[in-house]
Amino acid sequence: MESRVLRLVGVFALVLAAGFACGEDDDDGTGPEDDVREIQMSNRLFSPSSVTIEPGTTVRWVGDHEPHTITPQDGSKPGVWPDVEVAPNGEYEHTFEVAGQTYDYICRFHPGMTGRITVSN
Repeated sequence: MESRVLRLVGVFALVLAAGFACGEDDDDGTGPEDDVREIQMSNRLFSPSSVTIEPGTTVRWVGDHEPHTITPQDGSKPGVWPDVEVAPNGEYEHTFEVAGQTYDYICRFHPGMTGRITVSN
């Protein structure tokens, strides 16, 4: 009887541990998105306007009801993304792999809408 109780306790502990291990996923089942930083494009601003990230981080720009561009100021830098136009309520993602780079960018449609991404070493 005692060994049966110990087995049941052991099985319960394994099930509980498995539940905790799986509990870190987000609702869509793709796993946590610790390596994604979001930048909102809203009220004709990039917010936050400046971010510092680790190499390998993906930046996701999320639009509002207006079209925007994400236009690099220097398209020749290593690891830079192409000039993109984001439709209203659209998104664009880019993964930054080159350490030590700083990327300044603008929205061509909205003068004064500027941003900066710094990839740490």
